[in-house]
Amino acid sequence: MISYHANVVRSRILLVEDDDDTREGLRDYLADEGYTIAEARNGQEALDWLHQNALPDVIILDVMMPVMNGIEFRRAQMNDPALAHIPVIVVSAASQHNLSADHYLRKPFDLQLLLKAIQSHCQ
Repeated sequence: MISYHANVVRSRILLVEDDDDTREGLRDYLADEGYTIAEARNGQEALDWLHQNALPDVIILDVMMPVMNGIEFRRAQMNDPALAHIPVIVVSAASQHNLSADHYLRKPFDLQLLLKAIQSHCQ
């Protein structure tokens, strides 16, 4: 299921996270910071959303998810010229992965570091 939450619009973020509590907490925090948030529970939902909506300014991506994990999502994203340019911030408990990303934050992470990473891609 994909949901959409808007507040005072700063930039658009696609949040891809399978853990409901983590996703909802990040969604609420980022919405309070003025970002427009779209959510997906796995990589396949994220790809479907990206092909049906206006592209986000940045993607926040978990690695370990069902259906399509972050590595599979990132591979599909990078192979799609319409999506490859979207910056990705990986947030994961995994310490090792084969994933090219613009930023990597290991869970648990400091929310201020996440905001700085987002701001580096959003004007």
